[in-house]
Amino acid sequence: MGYDIRYWDKSSKETLVEIKKTTSKYPDRTNNEIRASKDPKFDYLIYKLYALDVKAKKCKI
Repeated sequence: MGYDIRYWDKSSKETLVEIKKTTSKYPDRTNNEIRASKDPKFDYLIYKLYALDVKAKKCKI
């Protein structure tokens, strides 16, 4: 299972975050990402970035 960010909250609960950059309405997700997001053993979030402006260092989530 892949992810871009792994963090723990104040109660030590682990969360895995996948970041997808897309220009379309819906991000392409792999079967692995879909499976991980449905697995009750993991808190797995997928965020979609769009309107990315690299020079200005801005985007929308």
